[in-house]
Amino acid sequence: DLGLRLVALLTIPAGFGLFALRRPIIGLALQHGEYTSADALVASRALAGFALGLGAFSVYLFALRAFYAHRDARTPCLINLVENLLNIVLAFALYRRFGVLGIAAAFAIAYVVAALSTLTILARRIPGFPLRALFISLLRITVAAAVMAVAAWAVAGAVGGNAGVAAAVRVGVSGLSGIAVYVGMLWVLRAPELRALRNRFRPAPANRLGE
Repeated sequence: DLGLRLVALLTIPAGFGLFALRRPIIGLALQHGEYTSADALVASRALAGFALGLGAFSVYLFALRAFYAHRDARTPCLINLVENLLNIVLAFALYRRFGVLGIAAAFAIAYVVAALSTLTILARRIPGFPLRALFISLLRITVAAAVMAVAAWAVAGAVGGNAGVAAAVRVGVSGLSGIAVYVGMLWVLRAPELRALRNRFRPAPANRLGE
């Protein structure tokens, strides 16, 4: 449970941040030489779809390890099969209207469904698994990440640009602003995951002599 919440704590805001700053990120990384702004726009649309599925993808893969730990490889295989079929169906359906964004969005939607389904199945297999509390934590993290993305997007509109040094400025300033807002939202929402993450990086106290 704690592992899932810590994975979500880091990957969900990362995905929302990539979504909010997709254009300057692509511009900074790829828009050089013959790679035009039109090319960067297409790539940023793909990144937008993939980014929103990053948190679900990470939670999904982490949750599958619980089945392997119980020597159950059949259930992850079946879940993966359903996830891939859903992914393919959605890709065909969404590509016709949204192009490359639709293909990326198909991945995101399929992994969101797969992650929620995997957690539900896991709760049925393991007595006492805190599914409701976990879903509340995921919702709280998602809300904080969404507010962070809006703040980063707003700052991005006021500083820098979408290519070169200007893109680096936009990504840096907006990214730091978004991180500050995200941590602030978690503090306002009294997220216990924030304390758990801080404890992970806190050095262990030295043992007293004789212990």
